[in-house]
Formats: sequence, structure tokens, C-alpha cells
Amino acid sequence: MIARFGTAPRVFGNLRGPYQPSENISVFKQFKFGEGRNLEVRADAFNAFNRSGLADPDTTLGDTYFGQVLGVQQGPRQIQLALRLTF
Repeated sequence: MIARFGTAPRVFGNLRGPYQPSENISVFKQFKFGEGRNLEVRADAFNAFNRSGLADPDTTLGDTYFGQVLGVQQGPRQIQLALRLTF
């Protein structure tokens, strides 16, 4: 295979940025109230340790921001609580 000038794609979709770890945690507890009745309490935390890193660089050729990192990879910590009653 010979590389020729002008045959590169406009967007390099296979380029990746640095690895950024993200931990998602979920805890729940079920309480039984007789036959066929349950109460479930649940808590989910996404990006639990609130880690933030740089996003991938812009890979569009001809773009004025080509090769520059313009944002963060992941957002802030999100926590959700749930209560479910099954009968």
C-alpha cells in the first residue's frame, strides 16, 4: 500500500485521546413485606470520584481547531436515588 498526498480522510475517527478512568457505583437494599411485596431503596453515583480530564483533540482536517483540545471528557458527578415498591 502506497500513501499518496491528498488521500487522507477528512475526519480521523480512529484517533484516541488519553485514558480517563470513571467509576460508577450502585448500591441497593431490598426489604420484604410479606408474600409478594418488596421495597427497594437504590442509590447510583456516576463519575463517583468526580474525576475530570481533557477531551479528545479535534480531528477534522481543515478545521481551525484541528489538533486542539477544547473541552473536558466527562461531566461532574451525578447521583440519583430511587425507591421502588413491588406488590
